[in-house]
Amino acid sequence: YLHVIADAVTSIAAILALLAGRVFNAVWLDPVVAVLGSIMIFRWAIGLIRDTGVVLLDYYPSEKMKLDISALVAKFGGEIHDFHTWKINASQLGLIMTISGGSGSVKELRNAIESTFPVIHCTIEYR
Repeated sequence: YLHVIADAVTSIAAILALLAGRVFNAVWLDPVVAVLGSIMIFRWAIGLIRDTGVVLLDYYPSEKMKLDISALVAKFGGEIHDFHTWKINASQLGLIMTISGGSGSVKELRNAIESTFPVIHCTIEYR
């Protein structure tokens, strides 16, 4: 959506700059509008790279969250061997982890994790 809006705004600005250049003999206006449009698209691209980079690099929010989940798993008698989170949307995460040991049920552990942390998709594998 934002990409289409950015394209439309830069196209309209370029057309207006060309018309103003022809009517008012302001030939400098077209390059100025082109540079401003480039800056706007560049800023949008940096944000897009930042947002998609965390997904492509298997982002998880903090080491503290991993430690907190490890402590919760330990309360259930388990130990984490593999921990992987990813962003599902701006405020929610998916989680896959492999644990060993444990005395409680997987359902109870999953419910505890999902009620405590911003995790909406949780897969727990036992080793």
